[in-house]
Amino acid sequence: MIKERAKEVLIKMGMPASVNGLEYIAEAMGLFESGSHDIKIMALYEEIGKKHNTANTGVERAIRHAFGIVMTKGNQSMVKKYLSFDNTTNSNMLKLLYYRLKQEERETANSKPLGAEEVINSDPYQVLEDDMVLAIQKFVKNLKEANSNVYCKTDQCTLRELQGLQEL
Repeated sequence: MIKERAKEVLIKMGMPASVNGLEYIAEAMGLFESGSHDIKIMALYEEIGKKHNTANTGVERAIRHAFGIVMTKGNQSMVKKYLSFDNTTNSNMLKLLYYRLKQEERETANSKPLGAEEVINSDPYQVLEDDMVLAIQKFVKNLKEANSNVYCKTDQCTLRELQGLQEL
């Protein structure tokens, strides 16, 4: 889930886990994920404030403080990977972090053991067919294992029956 990934990344950037802004930023990522990424930033603060029983100004201040810590004292290579020093407003930082996390998620989901050329030139229907064949083979293997365990638990389990199962 993107909230947990956001927390991981922010902590790797150097954000202390004790800072309230960490939880608020992760909450914002979750709201963006649920389709609220077009919402005005003040409405976002209100929503987070309601969940955490605090004022929207407190949410804004905590997020600004948290981003300030990583921008000044954090792991600069991680900060540059996920954030920007150009426009350090809360709104920009939150949206940029969300978009970079989503981009990373897509790249991870799309990465396959095939080379880049093979992925570009592969037929999507063939890839789907290959995936289906592998899934069916795995299903049949699990079914065979389950059936052999059932037959072996009975008193009439014979070598001939076990061999018959393996021929499936």
